[in-house]
Amino acid sequence: MNLRLPEKYLGCEYNHSFYPDNKKFYCSQYIAEILPIFDIVPMKFGDGEKEISDYWQKYYDDLGVPIPLDILGTNPSQLSKCKKIKLIGKL
Repeated sequence: MNLRLPEKYLGCEYNHSFYPDNKKFYCSQYIAEILPIFDIVPMKFGDGEKEISDYWQKYYDDLGVPIPLDILGTNPSQLSKCKKIKLIGKL
């Protein structure tokens, strides 16, 4: 496995919009970058009833950018279900 050196990303800003390729990182995006074993999936912002939940609609309205619906990315839940990692304990 070829790990990417995380030190080169020190000082990067947080990626509040979750859009890829803007030289910023959100939590699971950072992990997927330095440990490239995870699938990249279309991002979803629904709540089971709506394609875009009221929470995410307000979040992106406040940011002033379009919601990156179906743009490829990662999320913590998706990373935690990866078959390539092994749970070795609980906190």
